[in-house]
Amino acid sequence: MTDGTAQESETLSEAPGEQPVHGRSSSVLRWGLFAAGCLAAVWAFLQGAYFLRSNVALFFDGPGGPLGVFSGLVSDDWSFSLRHCPPLALLAALFVAGITTLLGFRVQVLLGVRLPMRLAICTGFVLGLGVSGIAFELLTMARLLYLPLAWLVWIALFAGTEWGIRRLGRSGRWRDLPFLFGVEPVPEKDPVEERVFWWAGGVLVLLITLAIFWHALLFPETYWDSLILYLGYGRMTFLEHGFPFKAVGQVGIGLGANYPHLFSTYGAVAGTMFGHWSDVAQRFAAPLAGLLTTILIYDACRLAGMRAAFAMAGALAWRLVPYGVAYSTYASDYAIAILLVAAFLALAVAFARRPHWGLFALLTFLPAIGMHINYLMGILWGPWIVAVVAALWRRDPSGDSALIPVGPFRLLATRRFWAVFLVCALAASTWNIRNWVLTGNPVYSFFPNLFPASVHINPEVMKSADLEWFRNGDGIGRLAEQFEDIEKGRPSRDHGDPAFQREANLGDRLRASFLFWQGFETFRVTDDQQLQRGRWLDRLKFLFSLRTTLFPGEPEQIESPGGNEVRLLYSRHAYKMAPVMLGFAIPGLLLFLAALVARRFTRPADRTTRVELRPLVAGAAVAFTLLGGLLAYHYLLADYYLYQIIPILPAVAFFAAAVWLPFAERRLLPERFLSSFLFLLILVAGFVPGLAMALLNFKVTSGGRVYGQEFIPLRMDVFRHPGLETDAFYRLQYQEMADAWQAVNELAAGTPLLTHDNRHLMYDPSIELVHLDDWDVQQIYGKPAQERLAFFRERGIVYYLRIPNEAKHTVNRRAGLDELIERGDLVLLERFGPNELYQFAYSR
Repeated sequence: MTDGTAQESETLSEAPGEQPVHGRSSSVLRWGLFAAGCLAAVWAFLQGAYFLRSNVALFFDGPGGPLGVFSGLVSDDWSFSLRHCPPLALLAALFVAGITTLLGFRVQVLLGVRLPMRLAICTGFVLGLGVSGIAFELLTMARLLYLPLAWLVWIALFAGTEWGIRRLGRSGRWRDLPFLFGVEPVPEKDPVEERVFWWAGGVLVLLITLAIFWHALLFPETYWDSLILYLGYGRMTFLEHGFPFKAVGQVGIGLGANYPHLFSTYGAVAGTMFGHWSDVAQRFAAPLAGLLTTILIYDACRLAGMRAAFAMAGALAWRLVPYGVAYSTYASDYAIAILLVAAFLALAVAFARRPHWGLFALLTFLPAIGMHINYLMGILWGPWIVAVVAALWRRDPSGDSALIPVGPFRLLATRRFWAVFLVCALAASTWNIRNWVLTGNPVYSFFPNLFPASVHINPEVMKSADLEWFRNGDGIGRLAEQFEDIEKGRPSRDHGDPAFQREANLGDRLRASFLFWQGFETFRVTDDQQLQRGRWLDRLKFLFSLRTTLFPGEPEQIESPGGNEVRLLYSRHAYKMAPVMLGFAIPGLLLFLAALVARRFTRPADRTTRVELRPLVAGAAVAFTLLGGLLAYHYLLADYYLYQIIPILPAVAFFAAAVWLPFAERRLLPERFLSSFLFLLILVAGFVPGLAMALLNFKVTSGGRVYGQEFIPLRMDVFRHPGLETDAFYRLQYQEMADAWQAVNELAAGTPLLTHDNRHLMYDPSIELVHLDDWDVQQIYGKPAQERLAFFRERGIVYYLRIPNEAKHTVNRRAGLDELIERGDLVLLERFGPNELYQFAYSR
């Protein structure tokens, strides 16, 4: 990122000596925008204040002392070890990331696109990951992922790219002059408050990023989905030299084995290249993706026409979001999905600035890469259409042959468009073709009604799986069920009841939105003792109050004005996107729209700056499409988990930066004061939750005593001891389950294990996990006990590990393990807290 003292600007100043003419209507609009900015500042302040007082232990009077988590940094109890990040493994990870980036960089040269170096490097990693990932997926589908072939594929990819560069260079196609930001220098320095904020924000971004790398590299992975799929399946792929095939609608690898595997393939390839499995390459890729995302958001804002301080505010807004911190640490494909969206946003704005054919090819290839990250990333094709239309709509033709000379509709008639699109569509579809051939469903196991040939889909099991995801989830679905109960005036239903059925509809989800995103909701008690959703005045009263909230589980009485009792209901997951989502992004979106409308009704002579609107509008349109599309997916199709729509964060950060746009002209002193106040608010948020959450992190969310030492996460005990023994570390996060894993690995090595646990990485690779909802196990549901026992004996199963989560997937009861326990056919060996290890009596 560039220095804040001599910034480039996307605005072009008026001609020297030209004095703007201020009309009355222009003045009214400007003061109207200023008033809207004041309201946005108040709202952002309330959001930040609410976060601070509802998470007071993060910064004040926590277990570590008067400064919360920060007090733990001054302790003299430190230790350091590279046990979980061996230097050679880290060097291998750096090498793989380096050649991936270099490949992507050469692909840009092949297409004649010369981006500024920082932007080229960031997009290079994404492009290299896509090109190499698709090639290695094909190799792994053929079960040929061996060391010599892995190196040969890399050589072939680089050789083919260099041959293309030389061949196309000689023919003159795709030739282009250097692609620059194309900006004019500002005739005066940015205001001092912007320069101070740029440096302060940059330091916070750096500290947060370093803390994320610290946790990601120096501690083992604890994220459940990584232990199942991203690392667990990656290790399986490495060991089998190909993708292990399993197709069954269930809770576990039966679904996951058929999801796109770009990230797992990346880890398997890294291990294969050096002949040794290690998860360091993937644990390094996640924080690296977070760092590159930060830079891309900054560059997207700068390309869109925002000043350097505003762009830094957008970068900081992304970096401080708690969920962004978490998923930049976890070794999962969500870090890559966020990075892909950030790269798409930056290239979409660059394409709007200069619609180069090579940029068009890159922009079209990014959704194709997304199809290999996860199914949901196919949603990028919508923003792709928006980006192309925004860039080409009513654009004057250019004589430069490297630029697209036609509008968005005439583009469809060009051969070059179809050549690019069909190549990218083919690259996007290879995994779906594989699924269609093997499972009868290109997006297995979703939409089985549309693909009746889908194999091994039991509607009863899938219905139960939906309920387990609902019970474990942090999405709006659970709050919507609470609203359904409140609306009907009945006690909250037990979500864990095997007979529980979901009743909430879209209306309930919409009504739960304030609670979901804000973190609390007010309710008034009516005369007949029913709960009725509170008014905006009730919400604002609580936001302005100084109460410290402790997130109780039931509605809490806060006042009884005029006989109408007011109660509060809290959501414990709302902090994950706070305070940026509501505090900065939504006001930023509204202020951006207001500024556009104001500009429409302002005469050109009344403006102190002339802004190139097309890149800014294109960036906002792409961000809005992403935001709207992913939120619609969560509300309409899958309300289980918030993390599924985490790729909205680059769009959220872009609109957070847009909060400052109405103050860009700097004509009134109150505007500078208001802009500085907003800078101060986001800096405070950069400390809490940003830096506080980055230091605390999410790998260990519970504490305990191991090796005679007490570890309390809020006291930063874990942060100060990187390299903690693996068994001790897992015991802190998973308590007695860590002992269960150790016992099973000793007893059941080389044999199948019957269990609902699916965290494959934690088990010895020689242990085959047989799940209670596997397809072959489903065939004995409801059978007599002797038939079930005969099946388990035939499968060679000796041990059964019961975990608490098994009860949330109620169809597991159909396997009849309770009956076998009562009959004495399963003998309890040991309890590990709520986990129980049994042995089949026939094997004793």
